[in-house]
Amino acid sequence: MRESKARILVPAGSIYRVSGPMTIIVEEGRVLLGGWVYKSGDKISISSYRSYAFKALEQSVVSLILMPGSSIEKPVPEEEPLEKWIEVADNIISSCDHEDSGKPCIVYVTGPTDSGKTSFCSFLANRAIAKNKSVAIIDADVGQSDIGPPGFISIAFPEKPFLWMRELWAKELVLVGSITPSPVVGRIITGIKRLLETARSKNIDLVIIDSDGWVSGMQALEYRIDVVRSIDPSYIVVVGDDVLHASLSKIIGMNNKIVFIESPKRVITRNRTDRRFLRRESYKKYFEDAKELEISINDIVVIGSCLFSGINITNSLSNTLSNNMQCKILYASQLPGSICLLVSEDCELSRTDLQGLANTMNVGEVLVIRKGDEKGVIASVLDDKMREVAPAIIESLDVENMVLKIRTRYKGVVKGIVVSKLKITRDFEEAGKPTRYLI
Repeated sequence: MRESKARILVPAGSIYRVSGPMTIIVEEGRVLLGGWVYKSGDKISISSYRSYAFKALEQSVVSLILMPGSSIEKPVPEEEPLEKWIEVADNIISSCDHEDSGKPCIVYVTGPTDSGKTSFCSFLANRAIAKNKSVAIIDADVGQSDIGPPGFISIAFPEKPFLWMRELWAKELVLVGSITPSPVVGRIITGIKRLLETARSKNIDLVIIDSDGWVSGMQALEYRIDVVRSIDPSYIVVVGDDVLHASLSKIIGMNNKIVFIESPKRVITRNRTDRRFLRRESYKKYFEDAKELEISINDIVVIGSCLFSGINITNSLSNTLSNNMQCKILYASQLPGSICLLVSEDCELSRTDLQGLANTMNVGEVLVIRKGDEKGVIASVLDDKMREVAPAIIESLDVENMVLKIRTRYKGVVKGIVVSKLKITRDFEEAGKPTRYLI
């Protein structure tokens, strides 16, 4: 890959838009980019998939190292909303100075996919950090998570400037177990509220909540309204969707606190392949250097598992079940109105088999998990205060010795595991569509 170089004089007040991958070196002057002011000698790395506007606060000279696929252009004024972004961000920060003492200012940012929500969250955070405000960012975009892995809601507490939220690490997470928001709206709202409590406990000045891009349709609108009613934000910022802005203003009735900002007219849109790649990179960030850990199942709580949510009936019923099913039962659990079974990998069961077993056991359903299904399942680790503190991958399950092997970066005391229905491969690729239960 060949790079090219350029050196440009940027008059005071001029705005340019750059798209990565590239490196910008400020040789002279001061430029505002991503909400932060960079000065002479500062170096700025622009990642692939990212686009930013920068403004010269005084006559400046910048050098550019451009990689293939990068670009720089001078947009016409109506294409670039940077000045409005500055105004809105500074007004929010100024207004939040007058909020009730001891309560954080909460800003909920919403809008369609690729509208600039995440960019504005970073922009606002950097403007606040520059004014010595303490900041928390809650990443509630479960499908395109930047702070935590996909399927999680996460919180970070940046103390220095950053461009992309992928530079941040999660300090606490909530596993919602889906990369699509519609099936898990309740979990998302609960997760946001839980992480808001974490921010409040740290006396944070400004909490910024980034959201997913599901805004189309009545169900999506009701979801947004439920979030707003649950968290009572100080401000709602709607990016790039004036109809959504009008709907929220009409229904919620807090017009002075619902702000609309335009999206940049020239943005980088991501296709399905791009999004899948970025999810893979998010998993890789948290799991590439993870270490294997053995946990005694008898010493922890396992949440989200049909096998370990009920009463162990393996010894009393495994012979009966095996005779009925013509396959080996490794573990059996009695749940209200159902039975959950762990069977050998080669066990084949028809619907007739399952219905017959349900009738025999007088239950409504029989849930079946095969040995090996657990490998690659995404989970989260609970610490000694039962907080979700780190993501994990399940490696194996040994029910004979009641040992669970996981991979995680977490090194503290493990008191529990929360299990999802998401799986990834050794190469951090998504492994098919989620099923009902995997452990």
